[in-house]
Amino acid sequence: MNPINTLETPASIQPSQPVIVPLALTVEEAAAALNVSTKTIRRLLLRGVLTSSKALRKKLIPRSQIEGFLKATCDLPKRIV
Repeated sequence: MNPINTLETPASIQPSQPVIVPLALTVEEAAAALNVSTKTIRRLLLRGVLTSSKALRKKLIPRSQIEGFLKATCDLPKRIV
């Protein structure tokens, strides 16, 4: 049986291990999180809609920037009266 096609949880992953959530995402990770292309993320950075860290070689986008972008661009839910 090919291990790639199995639906079993690998023995190395323990459910009791804490999940580490990164504080910042790379351009590629942000694109995957928003289900868009890396080009779209780079455009948002160029327009100033998103900002990234300038301290490292990679562009790192704070998770709060991604969440703020989603909140700012989502419509408010319609209330049923």
